[in-house]
Amino acid sequence: MRPAATRVRDTAALFSLALAVRAAVRLVSGFDGLYGQDPFAYLGYAVRLHDALLAFQPPPPFFWPIGYPLLAALAMLVVGPHAAAAQLVSVLAGAAVAPLVYLLVREVDEDARAGALLAGAAAAVGAQLLLSSVSVMSDACGLAWVVLSALAMARFARRCEARWLAAAALALALAVLTRWVYALAALPWAVAAVLAWRQARVRLARAVAAAALAVGLGAAVLGGQFVWHARGAGPSHAGDLQVVRWDPANAVRATVRNSDGVFRYRYPIGLFYALPALHPAFLFPLLAPFLLLGVAALRTVPRPIALLLAGWLATVWVFLAGIAWENPRFSLALLAPLLCLLGLGGERALRWRPARGARAAVAGVCALGLAGMLAWAIRDLRALVAAKDASVAVSRWAAAALPPGATLLTFGLTETAAYYTSVDAVELYNETPATLPRRACGPRRAYLLLDEAAVATQWAGLAPHVNFLWLREHAGLERIGQRGGYTLWRLGDRCPGTAAGRGASGP
Repeated sequence: MRPAATRVRDTAALFSLALAVRAAVRLVSGFDGLYGQDPFAYLGYAVRLHDALLAFQPPPPFFWPIGYPLLAALAMLVVGPHAAAAQLVSVLAGAAVAPLVYLLVREVDEDARAGALLAGAAAAVGAQLLLSSVSVMSDACGLAWVVLSALAMARFARRCEARWLAAAALALALAVLTRWVYALAALPWAVAAVLAWRQARVRLARAVAAAALAVGLGAAVLGGQFVWHARGAGPSHAGDLQVVRWDPANAVRATVRNSDGVFRYRYPIGLFYALPALHPAFLFPLLAPFLLLGVAALRTVPRPIALLLAGWLATVWVFLAGIAWENPRFSLALLAPLLCLLGLGGERALRWRPARGARAAVAGVCALGLAGMLAWAIRDLRALVAAKDASVAVSRWAAAALPPGATLLTFGLTETAAYYTSVDAVELYNETPATLPRRACGPRRAYLLLDEAAVATQWAGLAPHVNFLWLREHAGLERIGQRGGYTLWRLGDRCPGTAAGRGASGP
């Protein structure tokens, strides 16, 4: 079979495998992609953006970049304004990563078919990417765009054709439009481009023209989301950039304070973001030796491509090691270059034949590693679904205890309660001691649902804890019950003129 036909067949097979795994997860688990807080924010904005598109109105402001919710809103034009449309975008993007990684490995080493299949299969069944692929979040979508950009850059490094540099810039801009972290890739991309031009002895005028085209495309894509909000009170789509405070000392810290409170992690942050090389949610530890072989294999590939991959991995790790959060979702930005090294190393190992049966042994290790990744993915999926189901159960339990027309102040479960019940859920984080009297002592009976222990430790001195203390001191808390670590209180019995009368107005 011709090489081109082989690549088409392999990419189709990998996409089908990855898509089948994600479809099976959705069908078997019933997971709708919504959990915690952020997916609800993405979904809510995508619905508002969908409505704005139908009305030919400009997009409303948003905390995060517009890339993922824009695709979700476009999908809603076909599927309808439902969570399923946003989840479908994540599923397709996550499934696309597997064939894109395969093609990237083949571009680095065109003869590395077996290694490329290994890397693509790991992308298809890996736990963290799988979870992101079935969640209403931007992670899988951003990863797909940046791998597509890396593929175009690798082709440019070999051919020095401006069209591939333009394609790489366009795909990278879409990745950044989805998740800001991928802007870091611009540095290794630029180094690889300059080195490729130097090796090909490209004239300066031609290189400058190609670079200008690439920068212009990227700026146009990224700048488009800010056009409608240029005169607003604050920059839209850049909220997370204002929150992040990078500090190199965080790499050796395990206890940090950030805008989400105080965290005491098990590992220093720098070590945590090095774990994907050994963690089963990203790469099964049995496959780790292939990463070392992959690093060694970089010496045999064109230097611009080697710097592209090594710089990509190093730049993202340096940034993540300096932030004040540990989140496996953020580690997903490291996955693609790790998978590429896995493919290159796996190919080198499969070509190694010093003794009879060595290739079969290596193939067996690969199969066991992939099986371990799939088993871990099932484990993580069950944990995620169980946590989501527990949150829904607590929300419904609390809603059932409330009288008609009551208000539920809560933190952590606000979006879950609002989406899966008919209760009027109010986010405690957004309140202040100045607004709480109206909530707790107003004409509507108010209740509080809170994980008191978590608020007192992680959020000490911040809005949720400060507001809880105010309610306890000034409004009064009458305990109704407890479930899943959350306590439900009735509020307002200390409010002036309301203690006796309101005490009998609800359960």
